[in-house]
Amino acid sequence: MTALERQSIMNDLGKTIAKHRKEHGLNQSQLAKELIDYNVHVKQNTVSAWESGITQPSARQLKYWIFMMYILNSLERTRSIHSET
Repeated sequence: MTALERQSIMNDLGKTIAKHRKEHGLNQSQLAKELIDYNVHVKQNTVSAWESGITQPSARQLKYWIFMMYILNSLERTRSIHSET
């Protein structure tokens, strides 16, 4: 993999993180605080670096971010179903 391909992947991952964070109404600091519940201790500037493609989350950090997004999506679906009934 070339450096350019690696940077492209990091940028895509960063855009994905930002997109989902915004969909759930979180700012970068709030996302960092939410990740503490999963024993992932990062700061707002770390989330910013992920989103801008400067760095990428570790496999562990990414796993728990995905898990957190899954839970938030499930909660939103449940709320949507209950509001329709």
